[in-house]
Amino acid sequence: MASGSAQSTIGRMAALFLLLAPALSIASGTLNEDLTALHEARDLPGIEQRLAEAGEDELDSVAGLRWQAWLARDRDAEAALAFLDRGLQLEPNNVELILMRTGITLSGLSASGGLSALRAARAASQELERAVELAPDHAGVRLSLAQYLNNAPRIAGGSSRQAQVHIEALKSINRASYLGMKAQSAMGNNDLDAALAYLEQAIELDGRDEWRFLYGLAMQQVERWDQARAIFNAMVDTNPRHGAAWYQLGRTAVLSEAEVASGMAAFEHFLELPLWPGDPPHAAAWWRVGQLHELGNEIEQARQAYDRALTEDPDFEEARAALKSLKAQ
Repeated sequence: MASGSAQSTIGRMAALFLLLAPALSIASGTLNEDLTALHEARDLPGIEQRLAEAGEDELDSVAGLRWQAWLARDRDAEAALAFLDRGLQLEPNNVELILMRTGITLSGLSASGGLSALRAARAASQELERAVELAPDHAGVRLSLAQYLNNAPRIAGGSSRQAQVHIEALKSINRASYLGMKAQSAMGNNDLDAALAYLEQAIELDGRDEWRFLYGLAMQQVERWDQARAIFNAMVDTNPRHGAAWYQLGRTAVLSEAEVASGMAAFEHFLELPLWPGDPPHAAAWWRVGQLHELGNEIEQARQAYDRALTEDPDFEEARAALKSLKAQ
């Protein structure tokens, strides 16, 4: 049976997999074009409305099923997988659908039992290997499999040596993805200077949000707070709907114990936005708001924020511990 350590590693690896999983694009008519534009703008209500207005033929297309799965993945993983299974019945070798299906499967492993989690992880890795065979020059496929191999425990098929094969293949397929993967490996080895250098090169080649976001996280790790703030501020200036960047602005205030007022404002922006798939839950934001109130010695407000976090998620242990600590004062 898998150890608790191996199981928790799978869960952490799944979260990273979803963070870096490439944006998918399925060539299909107007529905996909409309939803792709709304996705780039991070307009979640717009995506929901467009799907609600879609015709039956649109919804039953591969693109329609993919977008319905994307929308459902955080709310109802079983429904998301059902949409993807229907899409794969139409196109069994569609690597985009395979990528999303493996990502959703891996994201649910932290809640699974030991052996079932390992079986699901191995099955997901086999699907990623099949996707590589189907599309060896697809950067997203190589990136996803390398992420899995690099982060999964050995008992679940992880292998840094095999991951390196796919990382090197990325060098000629998509150099920005290659540099981003190298940055991820460097961060895992706590070589943060190398990670920053790789990310700077990746951003120069391809300034997409994923690399900028990771760059901000790396700046947090090296405690370069002003640079981290500048990165996340630039992201929300470009797109005020970028909830994860608002969250990280607030988190930077918590970690640096500075700029408390701007950090509080950032969390207010985050909490006003609909949750984008992959964003931290509102419970986490309320917990961080409580920490900011504590920094300002606003004990009653901190208590209320921790209570709100536990209302959102009664199993949120960090908020429970923070509340208990306050009560002991």
